[in-house]
Amino acid sequence: MTAPPPVLTVSHLAITFHQYERGLRRRTVTPVVDMSLTARAGEIVAVVGASGAGKSLIGLATMGLLPPNAEEHGTISFHGAPVTPLRDEHWPAGK
Repeated sequence: MTAPPPVLTVSHLAITFHQYERGLRRRTVTPVVDMSLTARAGEIVAVVGASGAGKSLIGLATMGLLPPNAEEHGTISFHGAPVTPLRDEHWPAGK
């Protein structure tokens, strides 16, 4: 029996934020580093971790909804099609 094709594939996902301290020093925070997963139809997938571990960021990245100051590395595909980040400029005004 052949396994069904993947519905969601995340390969080597890393999410980085650049922050500025007192407007001068740039600080880089990387809450998600080299995360990969494959989910097939009918499977149940759980992302488990401590508070602040990046679980919500992974969910936002899989939907292309990371905030504008997030930098995403790696690949995410849904039914084989790449998930393209949807940034603020794509949202209707006032949303």
